[in-house]
Amino acid sequence: MENDQHIRLRLEALSHEPETLGRTLSILALLTKVLTTDGIQPVLVGGKAVELYTRGQHTSFDVDLVLRGRAKTDVRLQQLGFAKKRGERHWYHEVLDLAIEIPDDTLVGDMQRLTEIDTSDGSVWVIGVEDMILDRLRACKHWRSTRDCEQAEAILTIHRTDIDLAYVQKQAVADNTDDLWAEILDRVAQTRVFLDES
Repeated sequence: MENDQHIRLRLEALSHEPETLGRTLSILALLTKVLTTDGIQPVLVGGKAVELYTRGQHTSFDVDLVLRGRAKTDVRLQQLGFAKKRGERHWYHEVLDLAIEIPDDTLVGDMQRLTEIDTSDGSVWVIGVEDMILDRLRACKHWRSTRDCEQAEAILTIHRTDIDLAYVQKQAVADNTDDLWAEILDRVAQTRVFLDES
């Protein structure tokens, strides 16, 4: 594995690049390299995962990671230049202008369904596309957030041929979000028919 000095130099180089999803993924790939040496596998969830799966249709400034080994991660983040003020949830890197939050140590989803994104700086693990849809459905129902439903629909529309619909259906029933899932499936199906006919 690259030494810490090399990773710090690469982070410094990335700080001069414009803010893009690709830049953020490169930063996370470097962080993943560091954490992997401690046996920690960070998984990208939340808004940045939505941005990735919607190909930028829905953007977010938040970087949320789920991982086990918070104490070791805190040390590593500090070593890489991140700081966290007392009482705050986010780790912030001033030079990179990047905030990272670790909302949980357990992924709500199937670790076997993770998506691996390769970058020139290494790999990033992302919550599986099906579990991302389910996450948005739960948020839509719990918070009555139409934005979350729109994000679920956008992800389904883009990735419909790759999604395990049976898995989503089963989990949506367990989550009591199957009504929302049925509505979204119906809208996407109607849109697809319309597009196929034009």
